[in-house]
Amino acid sequence: MNEDSADLRVTLNRADGSGTFGPFLSPPQPIGVESSPNESCDLDNDGHVDIAVSSTNNGSVFVVRGKGDGTWKSAQEVPLGTSPETHGVAVLDIDGDGDWDVVNANHAASNLAVMINTNGVLGAPTFIESGVDGEYALNSGDMDNDGISDLVVGGQDSQQIIVLLGNGDGTFTAEAPQDAGGAVWKLVLGDVNGDGKLDVAAVNGDSGSAAILLGNGDGTLQLPTVFNTSGTEVGTVLGDLDGDGDLDWVISSFSGQQWHVLVNDGAGNFTPDTDIDAEPDANPSCAIMLDVDGDGDLDLALTDETSDHTRILRNDGGRTPDCPPAPDTCRPPTVSGGSSVVLAEKSPPDRSRMVWKWARGTATTKAEFGDPTTTDGYTLCLYDAGALVSTSRVIGACTRKPCWVDTPGGFVFHNQSLQPSGVQSRRRRRRLCEGDIQWQGPEPGASRPREPDRPDRRPAPQERRRPLLGRALQRSVPEGRGRAPQGHVGLSASHLLEGEHDGGQGEDPLRAPWGIRCDQCGGE
Repeated sequence: MNEDSADLRVTLNRADGSGTFGPFLSPPQPIGVESSPNESCDLDNDGHVDIAVSSTNNGSVFVVRGKGDGTWKSAQEVPLGTSPETHGVAVLDIDGDGDWDVVNANHAASNLAVMINTNGVLGAPTFIESGVDGEYALNSGDMDNDGISDLVVGGQDSQQIIVLLGNGDGTFTAEAPQDAGGAVWKLVLGDVNGDGKLDVAAVNGDSGSAAILLGNGDGTLQLPTVFNTSGTEVGTVLGDLDGDGDLDWVISSFSGQQWHVLVNDGAGNFTPDTDIDAEPDANPSCAIMLDVDGDGDLDLALTDETSDHTRILRNDGGRTPDCPPAPDTCRPPTVSGGSSVVLAEKSPPDRSRMVWKWARGTATTKAEFGDPTTTDGYTLCLYDAGALVSTSRVIGACTRKPCWVDTPGGFVFHNQSLQPSGVQSRRRRRRLCEGDIQWQGPEPGASRPREPDRPDRRPAPQERRRPLLGRALQRSVPEGRGRAPQGHVGLSASHLLEGEHDGGQGEDPLRAPWGIRCDQCGGE
């Protein structure tokens, strides 16, 4: 996302394990001037990724529809009034009709613009007040675990964060605003303390601070835990960098000339681990967590908008992931269609349980999973079309009944103990915007694929529930296998990949002379 040249450019991962990227695709897609905050999902339901972008100078939201090959169709511009100073953008199903709508935060106008999606086209905006002043940061997620997406709004002028609970009919109910610990610039959502409730990780721009606000699971937030820093904090991202099953935190310090990496102890307590220096006179604006080299751990892509430089840092430390990035083999069950993941809803909804079931046969036998017993710890790895989409660790014994049970048709694993040592009840929803899976509910030690960058990725609303997986290979591996010491993020300068973009002909186009701004950044 390029502010100065007002365009969107795409470079594709070579997908060869090298973690390098090909030339930028041509031509670039024109968008508004000073476009930065953006969210991606399938707005027109054609199976391709689309992007909604907030353009500050144009005072508009641009929707760019993807063709599925890294190129784009023409953009739709939705004007948001006179000098609104657009900033944060969010996508969610506001009216419960099964498609993705768009909301934009307007700082100068101090309101939110709501744009309803009709057949892939955004309608004219409706403006609502959020309850905080100077709306700037925006994100969406299920803050009260009712299956309907909510909005989380950061007010820069009032220095508050407020949750607007979605009613599923196009309206919202505001909770009381909470102190943010500073002038909110950007916020992301994720369960940082493993209690099954979404929390907020915010950066506070010129206030020189960042904050964690734990969620109570009912739409309210606890008082912030504030981290004072030495710069203008404009980027925040959560993801499991050290492979210990919880969400770590990376903060981009624009004037501090550093990216700060903080590790999580699993209870939502963060400790500084690594400071990554930018180039002299440079200004970090963004960090993204993603697995660039396919080795199963999260790497970092760091953007410096002053030097127009994107750096890739490969992760060479932390715990060995529980699951490989792709299965060694994909062995179909002997009984066609017999290998499955089953979601069983109970009443009330918070007693949902999940059952993992395999068909008996030479291709899927209990022995293949280590002949598990009632006390074994295991990891369930789910793959869709060869890609890892979900990892869930099972810790301890099943107390009410055996975990593994032989049946005439196969064998079943399932745990309804609701004890902290086991896999507890939860709801599991597919996040269709990204096409991946997100766990809901308390599961000690559970990890999520890639969030990486967006652990704030929101669960789909209740109306969008669909089959969990089209194709899956279920594989369980003994708990604790292949583990390295935990708690440290292994980012090494020796793995720093840098290269200059030369108009689409060179290798590793990670440097660009046009004011590059990466996904989800909030710098000005």
